Amino acid sequence: MTNINVIRHVFCRHQERHWINNFLILLIVLVCVGWGFTGYSLALPTLQLDIEGGYYDSVTQTIVTTSDQFTLSAFLVANRYNSINDHYYISAALMPKEAPPGGDYGSFSLSSDRITVYPDATPYDSTNDGDSTVEVTGEMVFGIPPLDAFATLQGWDSGDLPSHSIYKTYFAEFEFKFDPDQQIAAYNTQDGSPAHGMMYNVEFDVDLSNLLPGYDIHFDLYNTKLCSKQKSSCNAVGDIDITQFAPFPHDAESRRVPEPSTLLLLGSGIMGLGLLGRSINKK
Repeated sequence: MTNINVIRHVFCRHQERHWINNFLILLIVLVCVGWGFTGYSLALPTLQLDIEGGYYDSVTQTIVTTSDQFTLSAFLVANRYNSINDHYYISAALMPKEAPPGGDYGSFSLSSDRITVYPDATPYDSTNDGDSTVEVTGEMVFGIPPLDAFATLQGWDSGDLPSHSIYKTYFAEFEFKFDPDQQIAAYNTQDGSPAHGMMYNVEFDVDLSNLLPGYDIHFDLYNTKLCSKQKSSCNAVGDIDITQFAPFPHDAESRRVPEPSTLLLLGSGIMGLGLLGRSINKK
């Protein structure tokens, strides 16, 4: 082969690789554009929460409802680490933060036929005699989820839920299982965009009408494991850690609007204080 032929051969091979690279780049771009036009969500969290009729607050990065009564939905995209056979947990945390000794702030209820363990007044024993109604704060635990096996382990460690400005406060934990026969088309609860495939779902009926005005409930969804040996992420042997949780843009909470009568009383009180101040100034 002459030198000219060698040069021509090398040049052609170079051009061939160049065209192949350009073709692959074009193919990747077309695929990405195609995904964009279809509006499908590429990355879907394993666990998500949503509220029927709620809205996404981009400031606090959570899904919000202003209602006293609503449907809370939990979603699972199952994988090898979070299976349909696992037990999952909803924590219902009191807002604003409340420190011990707590108080009597009414009650709320969270119910579903998929709940296997309800909160009760003695969460660290094995009686499990609670029901869907939670006394605030009498049937709640102070600290950060998850609910540990012993009260002495309830302090925060790296295996617990991130505080995200909600905890430490009083919370109640509901244990439940997903129904293998209950699935819906997958979507991203943050923006409502559809995603490929299906996801398991459980619906919970929530009623906050008996909760004292001025208080709300924040909801988190997670899976847990029991620490079998002492390690850095364990508070102690037997500590319970979270393995997966619904990320911040996919958790949920209530922000109830005060009743008109409450606003009227508040307005009357402010007006009364104003009139009292004026009368004092005249004297």
